[in-house]
This record gives sequence, C-alpha cells and structure tokens, in this order.
Amino acid sequence: MSLRDEIAEEEIKMDLTPMIDVTFLLLIFFMLSAKFKTTEGQIQSFLPKNRGMASASHKEVSETRVFLSWCRPQGYQYSKNPKVGRPVLKCGDPTIGFKLMERNGRPDYTMLIDFLKKQKVQQAGRNAGEGIKVIIDAQPLVPWEHVIKALDAVVTVGIKDVTFAAKEEPY
Repeated sequence: MSLRDEIAEEEIKMDLTPMIDVTFLLLIFFMLSAKFKTTEGQIQSFLPKNRGMASASHKEVSETRVFLSWCRPQGYQYSKNPKVGRPVLKCGDPTIGFKLMERNGRPDYTMLIDFLKKQKVQQAGRNAGEGIKVIIDAQPLVPWEHVIKALDAVVTVGIKDVTFAAKEEPY
C-alpha cells in the first residue's frame, strides 16, 4: 500500500460543535437585542402625577332595582314548576322601598315605564348630567319573556346604565 492510498482513504471530518455554539450565541444575541412593538392590548391609563392623595367629590349614584320573581297562585314564592304560577314585578329604590307593579294579577310594564320616568326626572334634578342606574334582578324561574319586557321598558325610558344582578357565588 502506498502513501497515496492511505491519504485517499482518510476522510476529512469537520467538527460541528463550535459552529453550533456560535449559532446559538447569535440566536441568543438577537433575541435579547430585539425590541417588540406592543401597541395592541395596551391599556391607556391616566393616573394622577405629583398630586398626592387628592380628595375627590363623592357622587351619589341613585340606583333603581327591578325585581322579577315567580309566585305560585297560593303565594308560595319560587315554585319548582314554572308552568304553575305567575311573575311578580316590583320596582323601587333600596332606601325608599319597593312598589308592586301589576294590574289584574299581571305585571304592568307601562307602570314600570311611568315609574322609571319619574325616577329619571328626580335624578336629573339632583345631579345634572348624570343618569340613573337600573339593576334588573330576575329570579331563576322567571320566563325570559318578562326579563326582556322589563329591559325594553328601561330602554324605552332612555336609561343607558342597565345591569343584570347575578347570584353571588362563594369562593
């Protein structure tokens, strides 16, 4: 065997470890030096600067609650059978009390509209520029038809601050 045959048989091997190390170092460098633009999902907050604890005037918000419950003909509330019974509509302010809004044993939504109009006028007299807050509290067995009619009455009056009360879940 000659020297040429030995050289021809010998393969040239290239060590890839330093090249992989350099590639990972470049990858890490570019990841750390990149600046990402985050315009989407940015929350605009206008916090007070250099003013300390300023006392803000407390605005008293009047809320009106619209209660919809389901009563059986005997008067037992929250019947398990929704086909037996009738809806009961009450409306009012928690500080004043609640008024039954029904005529001939059925909820009267025109009475609700009149009541909300009076509340809106009273609130406009107290706080100019602020609206009235309405909370619709419907019990689970009340058919959705009556909840929607109550919401329609609130929208008819022109009240925009409407909230639906939900049952509080314990942690």
